[in-house]
Amino acid sequence: RFPQCLQIKHLRKAWSRNSCFPSSPWSSLWRKGVDPSENRAFRRERNRAFRRNRAFRSGNRAFRSENRAFRRENRAFRSGNRAFRSENRAFRRENRAFRSGNRAFRSENRAFRRENRAFRSGNRAFRSENRAFRRENRAFRSGNRAFRSENRAFRRENRAFRSGNRAFRSENRAFRRENRAFRSGNRAFRSENRAFRRENRAFRSGNRAFRSENRAFRRENRAFRSENRAFRNQSNHESLGRKKNQKNKKTHPKMKTKSQGKEKKPQNHNGRNVRGGKKWLRLQCRGRENKRDTGKTNGNLENFWRGSPAHSR
Repeated sequence: RFPQCLQIKHLRKAWSRNSCFPSSPWSSLWRKGVDPSENRAFRRERNRAFRRNRAFRSGNRAFRSENRAFRRENRAFRSGNRAFRSENRAFRRENRAFRSGNRAFRSENRAFRRENRAFRSGNRAFRSENRAFRRENRAFRSGNRAFRSENRAFRRENRAFRSGNRAFRSENRAFRRENRAFRSGNRAFRSENRAFRRENRAFRSGNRAFRSENRAFRRENRAFRSENRAFRNQSNHESLGRKKNQKNKKTHPKMKTKSQGKEKKPQNHNGRNVRGGKKWLRLQCRGRENKRDTGKTNGNLENFWRGSPAHSR
């Protein structure tokens, strides 16, 4: 009774994903003993599954997440969502170029993958923007006819910008600013730099309200860059709302961090189980139950699988 098509590896997932799959084992067709491969609905589903998994089967790992994004976007496109059209066209064009083995696109695709990696690690802000930028530059360089209308739009926007159309200024500036940040690759400063430039612009334009704030910002940045620890601790002030950092605030005038008049042991902060280390953690790790997951087995094998195997020898 168990049909051959169930043995196909990539079908299994599609199968379990839809319990409404027309001939799944718990459907009435199955109980009646109808051969599923003769069922038209079944065949349609199966073909859909094959199509869905083609990229997977070809072993092109780098594109999986991207393909997922593609499917999502194509769905939006089909549903008539105008916002996605131009982007989808560009995407499809790029895929076509990639498949045809066009060398010119390889480095670009590498950049894309790199960017996706960054995106997965939480760099959400830049993805769509940078893709758009690269796409346009590519189109401009290649003289690709398909992009003319888009370029016209861009030129129109620049014209508006030059003619002093305020609505576009901030946007264009933001674009250029972000591209510059992306090119310099300095991740730590991006968001901060954006704020800085915005404020400096206001400052230069004579907006008095920002001056003192700007001075403070610049001072803080200088301190940050030179790794001036005292300054950083100072910026942990209560008003910033990080309650967690309160014990680091050695410079805060009202807080006495050192207990006075008492002679203390030298505090060397080592790891958990070391003699100099954090005592409360050592106590917690000592017991036989799994109170804390250190990499070691404390005679208790439930912890054995959780830690790294290097410590559990």
